[in-house]
Amino acid sequence: MITTSLRSAIIGCGSIGPTHAGALRQIEGVELVAVADVLPERAQERARKFNVVNAYSSALITPESSRRSVATILAIQESARRGKVVRV
Repeated sequence: MITTSLRSAIIGCGSIGPTHAGALRQIEGVELVAVADVLPERAQERARKFNVVNAYSSALITPESSRRSVATILAIQESARRGKVVRV
């Protein structure tokens, strides 16, 4: 039995986001605590859908976000396809 929770976030709430959220929810000991997307309305909509309190329009580290254990970054491929620089 796992007693500690691995806090996770999804960065990039596009079409694959729900699949990753569902997968994270099935892993014992993993808690989805935040979502982020460059489109604030999409981040808010996904937060409601995933029952997550924290929705951000930026993936920048904040005092709240720095307490996360892991981030699932889904925006890299889309950003690179649009010719944007991606730093991880």
